[in-house]
Amino acid sequence: MRAGRIVALIGDAPTVTDLQKRLPGQFQQAGKDLAAEDYGMVFARGSDLAAAANKTLARLKASGEYQKLLDKWIVQK
Repeated sequence: MRAGRIVALIGDAPTVTDLQKRLPGQFQQAGKDLAAEDYGMVFARGSDLAAAANKTLARLKASGEYQKLLDKWIVQK
């Protein structure tokens, strides 16, 4: 884009938001978001990792850190 050979791009919301913050005035969204996606984690059956992940998520939510991460990395509608 800086070389003038690209006039548009498609990117995921966190990446585009980061570019807009780091390079003010150089990017602007044209139109609405193309899609919204949910994220999840998958663990092998019987893995102890699922319980550990759920415990960590609960701790992050209780401390407020989860919301801070959402605010920083995930674009809220």
